[in-house]
Amino acid sequence: MADENFKGALFTGQVSRSAKTAAVHRLLRDGQATAEDFTKAIKQDQELILSNQQHFAFVSAGQSDWLDILRPIALSFHGFSKATWPVTRWFRTNSFYRRPTVIGKINCNGQELAESIPIINNGVVFVPGPHTFVKLVDNSHYNDQAEIAIDYVKALSKSVEKLKEKNYKCLLFVEYVSPIIWLNDALEQIKNIKVGVHFPLIDSSSILRFFDDSKIDFIGIDALYTNLSSIKTEKDVLLGIVDGARAAVESVDYIRKQVKLLEKAKFSGYYIGTNDRLFDVPFDIALQKINALNEFSKVRTND
Repeated sequence: MADENFKGALFTGQVSRSAKTAAVHRLLRDGQATAEDFTKAIKQDQELILSNQQHFAFVSAGQSDWLDILRPIALSFHGFSKATWPVTRWFRTNSFYRRPTVIGKINCNGQELAESIPIINNGVVFVPGPHTFVKLVDNSHYNDQAEIAIDYVKALSKSVEKLKEKNYKCLLFVEYVSPIIWLNDALEQIKNIKVGVHFPLIDSSSILRFFDDSKIDFIGIDALYTNLSSIKTEKDVLLGIVDGARAAVESVDYIRKQVKLLEKAKFSGYYIGTNDRLFDVPFDIALQKINALNEFSKVRTND
């Protein structure tokens, strides 16, 4: 019998580039390849990523052409310095990003975010959560963290209609920082699209009730850091069961055993996915992890 509580799979952030695409990007940087060569290589990666998501709840082409999860937002939205930004470590990882500077009110026209992603059916877009955004940028304009976060999400809310025109159905905020008092106020600026907030690398059991009265549709839980049997929430949950940073590929049987730990948990419905982005494992490993989620979803919805 199919699991009536199961809502499908999705992964939770950028996917790494294939070796071929990484090589083309280096050649482009050195003036030995064209922008068209890079676009072609990225498109081939995207097609492979999408081909492994037939049974996903929401799909993504990987956003690997973004370079980092902030870049297109900071380059195209109003309020950011256009100077060359310093290279900065991505939290406690061995990855790096260019740290943008906010010099004015954050705003946009509404089409910028949609222009940075391909047309796909039933898509999900990954963006930094409000508090994570505040931590990732330098700010020389705002005096209050809540104000910068709310303006950031208000700007994203202008993108919803254009995203929907490209068949995107979900906006997933990736939040590497535990909730603070204004987080719900910021996230609830988003209307007319399904909204999730995912917490990688955090024990989520103590923060779930914080969202029970919010308008957020589902909450992502890092299952590697959280005791699944302790989950108690009125919301749907996204279980980050597949390790985004580990080279070994989880089997369908492993995923099934992890899901079984939910028997004592309290929630509405559940998705499964990665605990973090698939940016820190090789491209072929990322594909295998996506396929494992896909195969589990196929079995769970059809058995």
